[in-house]
Amino acid sequence: MDDSLFSNGGTMRGLSEKTIKLICKFFSDHDKAEVINIIKNKCGNNLPFLEDWTSVEMERIRFAVIKLSDGHLDKLQSVI
Repeated sequence: MDDSLFSNGGTMRGLSEKTIKLICKFFSDHDKAEVINIIKNKCGNNLPFLEDWTSVEMERIRFAVIKLSDGHLDKLQSVI
């Protein structure tokens, strides 16, 4: 895994290691940074009805979004 994805506190750019691993599994190296940015900024507590969800609960949503995208950026945007 690319060390540039790591940040302080054991998480990578604000996402869990499990989420990053799933992104790496589904997306090309070329798209990873953009996917991380999209997931981090558009698929979080800013979504309707998820304002009070914990990071663990949000991880379930993020996993579903990543899996439903099937490794395609356009589908990722659409699913979110």
